[in-house]
Amino acid sequence: MKDCPIPEHYDASLIRQSLEGAFMERGYSGPVSITAYGDQTKTPGYILQGLFYTGVSVAHTRSESIKYVMHRDMVEWRGQNPPPATMMIISDEVQGVFDWDLPRLQQRTLYYLFLAYSVEPNVCIILSTSEKWCWKRLLYSKTSGLHAVQCAKLYCNSCNFDCQNLNKFNKHLSSYKHLRQEDVNLTCDEVLCVTENWGMNYKATPEYATAKIQVWWDMISCPIPHGYDARRVRPSLEAAFKELGYSGPLCLKRRSPFAPRRKAHSGDRPIAMEPRGEPSSPRRSPRCALAIRRWRQRRCKGAPWRPYAQGTAGPVSITAYADHNHTPLQALSSTGVDAVHIVPYFTDVCSDVQTWHDKNPPQAAAIMMIISNDVDLYEHSLVELLQENNYNLSVAYSFRPTKMSFLLTSAEWLWDRLLAGPLTSTSVLTITTNHAVCL
Repeated sequence: MKDCPIPEHYDASLIRQSLEGAFMERGYSGPVSITAYGDQTKTPGYILQGLFYTGVSVAHTRSESIKYVMHRDMVEWRGQNPPPATMMIISDEVQGVFDWDLPRLQQRTLYYLFLAYSVEPNVCIILSTSEKWCWKRLLYSKTSGLHAVQCAKLYCNSCNFDCQNLNKFNKHLSSYKHLRQEDVNLTCDEVLCVTENWGMNYKATPEYATAKIQVWWDMISCPIPHGYDARRVRPSLEAAFKELGYSGPLCLKRRSPFAPRRKAHSGDRPIAMEPRGEPSSPRRSPRCALAIRRWRQRRCKGAPWRPYAQGTAGPVSITAYADHNHTPLQALSSTGVDAVHIVPYFTDVCSDVQTWHDKNPPQAAAIMMIISNDVDLYEHSLVELLQENNYNLSVAYSFRPTKMSFLLTSAEWLWDRLLAGPLTSTSVLTITTNHAVCL
């Protein structure tokens, strides 16, 4: 109520009807519970009366503690109300206050989310929302008829006091006991991020135990260690997944981003590697500089591989990105690795992730894994995918990040330790065959 107050001369009893009217326009007709947070000693009595008598619960807290109490109650509500359900936050401070912990919570358990604000955020919020409103426009939009509402509550956070009588509530707020309690209690002005202490390397749940696994491997930041047998990469990854309870087979692929990609179809068959001569020149009048750049790159010595078809991949696939002129491709290919030849530091992981997502059945359980020290470059795109889809994410890196990411991971490994993990016959998953394509 501090960021988004009730406008002057606005009838507080219409708050519920305005919100319900906006929800009904978008097809939501379920019961709505509303809690208004603020320093209620500064709220006029007629506003408290208008809110309370229309089923809006009122919570009193110090102004500097509003976001802390809101976040705490939101986390508690999520624990008591499993999805499908809808949340709405009316505040100007979603960006900077709720925008780290809430996206991580949404990646674990997705709720439909509405936002309303008095001032539109000046930067993009990575929260996946179903709808956003300007607070004043929302209040003056079409209202619904007043439905039967649940019994509202009046609550004082400072004293842990609640009642359902407005006169009793006002009397409490003006009492000496309340004033003394507010002086004694410490002010909580920072949101307690509940996901900050969540553990990692969770055991696979039944839903994900046999789900397909897709791995994108940045070989530039996480190379194969000197002297390490490249044929052990797949078994090491399999052992790590097996230890967490995943039982799907693993398949690795290789391709180049310099040639136009043709989408794979269910009827495609693997095509054997064939040598190609000098690539043809581009059209006389290329429409973009990208065509010329690709043509020049293909003319260079050690031109990259250009796949024109892909075989059908198994439930687990791994793609390795690097300048593969000095990569032990035969060793990787013998275990089914798919390699993407790239210009150093110009990977197209994001586009490949989106392509994989487009091919994945909607809301099908799947496991994503990124092996890279630069996951932060893709985190906004990945956060959106993880909020809206039934995916789990695992990460491996050469060194631990200096700060915790927006991404909520199910498992994290140091790359060297992952490769050095114990390998036994029982820890290796089934290997699926795959064919590399070289043009």
